Amino acid sequence: MGSNEFESELPSNLGELSHLELLNIQSNKIKGSIPASIGLLSNLRSLKLGINNLQGSVPSSIGNLSQLTTLELASNRLEGTLPSDLGMLSNLRELDFTINRLTGTIPKTLGGLEKIQRISLPNNNLSGTIPSELGRYVNATVLDLTNNKLEGSVPKEICTLKRQGKLVFLEIDCSLSCDCCPCA
Repeated sequence: MGSNEFESELPSNLGELSHLELLNIQSNKIKGSIPASIGLLSNLRSLKLGINNLQGSVPSSIGNLSQLTTLELASNRLEGTLPSDLGMLSNLRELDFTINRLTGTIPKTLGGLEKIQRISLPNNNLSGTIPSELGRYVNATVLDLTNNKLEGSVPKEICTLKRQGKLVFLEIDCSLSCDCCPCA
């Protein structure tokens, strides 16, 4: 149902679609917030809500979606912090929150995403330091944290992944101290 110019809100009873495995309504004009009931979609493997007009915070109930492999919420107007419950998504391979209005720190719990291959958090207002726990991404090939308000240095664990050739695409703002980044 992507790219159909649907103009609506996500229904509050969305979680009643208990057998749903794929929800792709990206590139529409969906507005409003993501209902907390989305966390009831226990069979959901792919959630693509990017390029819409979604607002509000990311519901922590998304952390209940244990089968989820793709979480794509890029290019919306989502605010607030990244829920630490996202770290419970043990099957997640792709996490994309590009171009939103997210604030706060990157949760250390995201280091528990053992199967993650791509994590994209650029163009938000994330602050603080980059957690060293992100260096546990042994399967990750992409880590993009550009255009945020991050400070400090890039953890040595992430540089180790880069040097080993596992992390192919590392995008970090040049204002951060880093000896393995493209601008170093």
